[in-house]
Amino acid sequence: MEVLEAHASDLNPVAVLINKAMIEIPPKYAGRPAVNPESQGEPTVFAKTWRGAQGLAEDVRHYRNAIALVRATRAVAQAAAFLR
Repeated sequence: MEVLEAHASDLNPVAVLINKAMIEIPPKYAGRPAVNPESQGEPTVFAKTWRGAQGLAEDVRHYRNAIALVRATRAVAQAAAFLR
């Protein structure tokens, strides 16, 4: 599989980063299984056929949910400390 290389010219570094992430990263991980701890615990994770960037997408979903859980936990702790 050919990996595309992004060359972007923009004054906004966020736009350049998003462009590179959309063009360069998914092909590098195409057909690879997810590597997050939940997926590693599944007995079928390596037996499953991962098409395209499905493994990468599964990892992004897992870590997005983990970050949201940490943020929610911190918010609850801050609220509890405020109420004391």
